[in-house]
Amino acid sequence: MKRKIPLLKITIRDKSEDEAVIDIDGEIGWVTYDGEEWIWNTKESIKRQLKEISKLNAKKIIVNISSLGGFVDDGLAIHDILAQHPAEIETRVIGMTASAATIIAQAGDIRKISNNALYLVHKAWGFAIGNSNDMKAMAADLDTIDDRIANIYAKRSGKDIQVFENLMKENDGSGKWIDAGEAEEYGLVDEVFEPMKAAAAVDPEVFNEMGIPVPKCYQFNENGNRTINIDFNVDTSKLDEALRKMNEFNEKQKDLKISENTKNKFQHKKRITTQLKHLGL
Repeated sequence: MKRKIPLLKITIRDKSEDEAVIDIDGEIGWVTYDGEEWIWNTKESIKRQLKEISKLNAKKIIVNISSLGGFVDDGLAIHDILAQHPAEIETRVIGMTASAATIIAQAGDIRKISNNALYLVHKAWGFAIGNSNDMKAMAADLDTIDDRIANIYAKRSGKDIQVFENLMKENDGSGKWIDAGEAEEYGLVDEVFEPMKAAAAVDPEVFNEMGIPVPKCYQFNENGNRTINIDFNVDTSKLDEALRKMNEFNEKQKDLKISENTKNKFQHKKRITTQLKHLGL
């Protein structure tokens, strides 16, 4: 039976002119053996995937990252492709993300991390075969790579490079897992978000009367009143339009029966929208 290999996957989804979502997970750049054959996940295959990213015309690209890392050169390549893309890049770290994957996370104009995520940076690893000169050369190369990685963290955080060199040296160079709050304190991310959905309940007749398509939702009965649960993950663009038209409609028809709960939801639209932005929705 073949062993499942967590190879790197770069999935481009929800692509539009305004926004695209990219999921990056698995091991970055590894070559693995599943018991029957070698599975190559080399820079060439990554290049083909990155070419798709570079062709995106979206104004904003959201990059979800969940990876324990892999080869530094591939991580740097993905970082640079994203960093030089004309779109606004928002990186979101989820799960346990480490090593080369944390380099990719630094490419975001906005860098976010799930409150449940863990983050690990460490000194670069490598191996060499040869004489003492080869070993010394390898050690020098690893020092150079460490310097480049720490420099990326320092530039984005605004902190001294020594802060990250020290963090990478933890546990004899293997680093240590830090939580979302610590990652924010170090400047490795800009914002911590809570992975949850937000919803509000309104009478569906309000939308019908105003000629607004009812967003995708589910209905339920509460005290005999038919209400509707709007999932803001579905289409937040409806909220502004609904608020504007509701205000117009209320001015024209004072006798419209709108529950206090509905009024409060829309009166607090600004607060809800702020929460949604905090959640990255």
